[in-house]
Amino acid sequence: MKRHWDPLVSMLDGDTSDAAKVAATRIMMGIFTLATGRSSRVRKPNCVMTDATESNMGETKVNEIDPDANKDLPHENKLLNWGLTSRIHHSLLKHLPQLIHALLRGNDNRIESGATQYFKRGGSSNGISGVVHPGRCCIVPFTSWRLHVCILLAELLTHNEPEEKSELQNLNGNEEAEAFSLMAMNAVMELTLPPALQTNNDDQVSESTVLNPWPFLCDWVFDYPENTLYHFQFIRLFKAICMEHHEASLRLVLQKLKFVSRAVKTCSGAYANRGVLLVCLNVLRLRSHSLAPSAFLCQFLKSHDAWKGFQDELLRMTLEQERHSHPVPSKESYFGESINIDLGSSYAVQLGFDGIETYRADSATVQQQPLIAEAADSKKKKKKKRKKKK
Repeated sequence: MKRHWDPLVSMLDGDTSDAAKVAATRIMMGIFTLATGRSSRVRKPNCVMTDATESNMGETKVNEIDPDANKDLPHENKLLNWGLTSRIHHSLLKHLPQLIHALLRGNDNRIESGATQYFKRGGSSNGISGVVHPGRCCIVPFTSWRLHVCILLAELLTHNEPEEKSELQNLNGNEEAEAFSLMAMNAVMELTLPPALQTNNDDQVSESTVLNPWPFLCDWVFDYPENTLYHFQFIRLFKAICMEHHEASLRLVLQKLKFVSRAVKTCSGAYANRGVLLVCLNVLRLRSHSLAPSAFLCQFLKSHDAWKGFQDELLRMTLEQERHSHPVPSKESYFGESINIDLGSSYAVQLGFDGIETYRADSATVQQQPLIAEAADSKKKKKKKRKKKK
């Protein structure tokens, strides 16, 4: 199956037109979403669009089909039923370096120069300052095909289904196989860091070297402050590593790239990307509440002075977004009411924290006690067996 992706990846990573790259990315996205069951281009069980092999003598009785019969029926996905999801995901992971190399082409100097340039019009005449013009110019377009590659990368890092473990076991014969999203995160972190982020410059970087995409992904949030389509995909990627608590990715994004410090500084001003940064900061806040105090994320945020000083402002700005700014007609009771934005609230559910509770030391110890008891019982049994053998 790997060779079927080669023409599309070579088209994406080659010197082709933007239209060809858009077509290649759309084809790859279409195949992957069909395989994962997320695509809307699938047939319902009672759909009239059946071929000759699925009906008697190639005939379909349209008059006998109720148009409302498909309203609440699940999608019939043969690729998912046949177990091809894991194979397609594995084949795409093998092409992940080429996809990231295509994503980062032409972005070597973007961190230094910036993709969006801000400028002010109006000067001073006789000591009187002119009107400040809030103008900005996007000097490096983001392009549609690059957005599609980001969507495909987000799909790879967020795809987790209940059937995955059994599929991976059948594919690899390993009972302790990793989840799909964890495999993708590990594959990304195996890539070389840019020279500016290397401590001892151990890895030599050339034009053909595939770099880790996280430095560029984080910078694009600030370089394209009004690109909400990309912001949505970045939230998916950022939330994936936070929910998985992928320590290697979090250390890179939070420590080396100083994402929290940049986000707090940006949220303090009236910038266009303040909305996406508030969501990311709330994801960090909610996820830290569900982890043990010894986890890396909790330890990092606990030692971050800018994060601790921004907590009250973060809650205030989040409540302002969730609360009505003025009384709603016939619903005046909603104005000024208290809103919950912690774990267990509707706001946390909207961010993907459904079913996740606040960490409690008592519940953690209660869950560990049966495990300790089972371990003690197993040791006693082993000692009895040894005595019998003697």
